[in-house]
Amino acid sequence: MSDWLDQIFIRAKQLLLSPLGSAPDWLMQIASSLINIFALLGAFLTLFALISVLERKILGRIQNRYGPNRVGPFGLFQPIADGIKMLIKEDIVPARADKVVHFLAPILIAATAILALGIIPYGRNMTPFTIDGGILFFFAVGSTTELAVFMAGWGSNNKFSMLGAMRAIAQMFSYELPLIITVLPVVMIVGSLTPDKIVAMQGGYSLGVLPHWFVTTPWGAAAFILFFVSGLVESNRTPFDVPEGESEIVAGHMTEYSGFKYATFFMAEYIGMFAISGLAVTLFLGGWHAPIPALEFIPSYIWFFAKLSILLFVYIWIRGTLPRMRIDQIMNFAWKFILPMSFTCVLAAAVLVARCPHDRLRHVVDGARHAKKICATQISLRRMNSAAFVLIAILALAAALAAATLQKLMHAALSFALAFVGVAAFFFLLGAEFVGLVLVFVYIGAVAVLVVFTILLTRRDVKKSERFNCSGAFVAAAVFGALLWAIFKTPALSVTAPQIEPLTVKSIGDLLMTNYVWPLQCVGLVLTAALIGALVLVMNEER
Repeated sequence: MSDWLDQIFIRAKQLLLSPLGSAPDWLMQIASSLINIFALLGAFLTLFALISVLERKILGRIQNRYGPNRVGPFGLFQPIADGIKMLIKEDIVPARADKVVHFLAPILIAATAILALGIIPYGRNMTPFTIDGGILFFFAVGSTTELAVFMAGWGSNNKFSMLGAMRAIAQMFSYELPLIITVLPVVMIVGSLTPDKIVAMQGGYSLGVLPHWFVTTPWGAAAFILFFVSGLVESNRTPFDVPEGESEIVAGHMTEYSGFKYATFFMAEYIGMFAISGLAVTLFLGGWHAPIPALEFIPSYIWFFAKLSILLFVYIWIRGTLPRMRIDQIMNFAWKFILPMSFTCVLAAAVLVARCPHDRLRHVVDGARHAKKICATQISLRRMNSAAFVLIAILALAAALAAATLQKLMHAALSFALAFVGVAAFFFLLGAEFVGLVLVFVYIGAVAVLVVFTILLTRRDVKKSERFNCSGAFVAAAVFGALLWAIFKTPALSVTAPQIEPLTVKSIGDLLMTNYVWPLQCVGLVLTAALIGALVLVMNEER
């Protein structure tokens, strides 16, 4: 009975897919993905509605006052009333705002928060989308949040929004680095970037009672605390919610948003909090494993959401207890304490791995998923000549054309980032997920954000220009035509498949320091050049 309850959602999905038993594989994959997406949205939108009313009730209890208690029994229908209010509220857009950027910012920030939920294992065999580099995917997707915040601040054409956006970006950059570094000890111990592997390594019990969760180790407990504090900052929660300090800058980058757009920002903040907490449960709290063997009869997904609920309660508890910190205190705390302590946890994990070469800590990742079971020595690119490839190619080329011809610098920078997304999608189609994720993380999360940050500092395109960029259009059209010709004239092109071996963290590091040291140095040079260019533009603007 316990196994049947534990796998009830898996069986329900199989039942829904049973009418498509004779359908092609691609149709089955699309249907399976849609079921996963709708299940994720249904579960977490319900959790968002529930936590929004429970948070107000808990805060009321902490502060010795009533929470919402008028709408429905015990006030539980308050989220429905709030949703209706946001839907019918007037959507006011400033007259001089960049309407396209202003509209796209809340959509992008909500989409990235929802995408991050897709790689978390919510129970046994209940990972919506299993990706080899799932942890890297989480941070690659999360790195685009800064771009969405920039868009909100710039598109509003408001000084309070600009100040709020710059505060938020400075805060996110400061704490995203320790957030990633505190994950490295777990990745080093497990030897995998796959969340399922990390959860599997935390199974079992010592002395029949103590679980093998990483939080029970000294380095794991320290890394968990640092990860949790950094997650508070990334989620823009008290006491680190200075980007929207009401007494200073009204509502930060959300100042000029109202109605459903404001509700979308509000929802994205909570979904981001769910994602960070879910990743903390996966990395340090054993994922869906029970705390003691006697309770393993309880379904695994209940244990996951129980741990998630505890972390969310701590988030609310901290909000009702601590005052808001100053921005300088937050920055000092990040660079002078959190970051050095994060490196200390990495060193502790490295020493532990070095001292236990034959222990269960040295786990080698199964290379089957990394190699994608490539049996032939030739990879035919005919599978790339599919509808997906053509659509992605058109998207990437159109974005590159827009980046070359658009007069507004912000629009050109966003088109530039979209072109990188298209290129990353090509790597996903070829099965090179790791390369695609690195591309998103480095070029969209770093280079594109740095370009947009430069635009924010210089305000170069305040004055509108009516001239069309003829030279840029000519070059872009030539490149566009050449690539289209190459796509349709080389249907039988094939390349030699590389020798893919089982990947571990050590092997990835060896490759980056040997075969791929030149591309790694090129990335560093590009980042350095972008930073120098940004400083030069700002200095010229000040003169």
